[in-house]
Amino acid sequence: MKNSRIIRLIRLLNPAEIRKFVQFVESPFFNQNEKLQKLARIIHEASPDFGEATLEKERVFRLIYGKAQAFDEQKIHDLISQLHRLFEKFLSMQEFEKDEVAMRRYLMYALSNRNETDHYNRIYKSATKKLIQKKKEYPKYHLQEFLLEEHLVEFALKNGNYKASVDSFNSLVTSLDTFYLTERLKYSVEKLRRDNSPSKEETDETSTFFSDLLDNVDFTTGKSPIVSTYYQLYKLQSDFNDDTHFNDLLDLLSTHEKELSTYSAREIYYVYVQAQNYCVKKINSGKREYIQHLFSIYLIMLDKKLLPS
Repeated sequence: MKNSRIIRLIRLLNPAEIRKFVQFVESPFFNQNEKLQKLARIIHEASPDFGEATLEKERVFRLIYGKAQAFDEQKIHDLISQLHRLFEKFLSMQEFEKDEVAMRRYLMYALSNRNETDHYNRIYKSATKKLIQKKKEYPKYHLQEFLLEEHLVEFALKNGNYKASVDSFNSLVTSLDTFYLTERLKYSVEKLRRDNSPSKEETDETSTFFSDLLDNVDFTTGKSPIVSTYYQLYKLQSDFNDDTHFNDLLDLLSTHEKELSTYSAREIYYVYVQAQNYCVKKINSGKREYIQHLFSIYLIMLDKKLLPS
């Protein structure tokens, strides 16, 4: 049993987390099987070494079922499988509880299903406020914003409040557009960066759709600064010889410095690193003037505390 999957997983936890997992298994809300509770305590007592003798299956079986009952490996196997499922639920809930916005959103689902309007609206306002406060912690902030607005529209329509649904719909569409365009441009930048032949013709339907989008949408006017920023990064990667894209990116970062500073450090770090990489490529191609640009970007990242410590 020492080398079983459940032991390998529990080894990932620190002592405090193992104790919390045992408490989780012992909670009657999550588990009412006393034999599973015993198994969790036996494993806890075996930590942190998880010795072979301590976790020998026959010994564990006797501690759970008593000496009078003959050893049955299938029973132990079934208990371990059940404990494994509880462990996965435990880990999932540990992460879920860190996301205060997601918890509020699921509470909104529960209240909506019970047609509780007043408390629903209070929780929506609370979730929106918390999301704004934690914007820097959400790399996919606009997705979270969209999911909240989507539920608000659905709830308003469900209750016949068409005015409220129309008012929320504009925010919903804006959030969805910003999320999609940001993520699509970001992955396109990554694809170009990793592709040894960025000029290679793409023929799949998704790429054709995106090419049409690039040809027909103005990404620089009336768009969120984060969308415009990733568009400039895309132009930087797709048209290396046109230096105006680099200058446009620097102008954009300067003009919208305040708005962009509200996003996660990881998001902004990525943008500046791509600008640095562009400078390095330019320097390697013989354009020595980009050494000064590279140094300037380094100073900006230092000032914004974006560099790894």
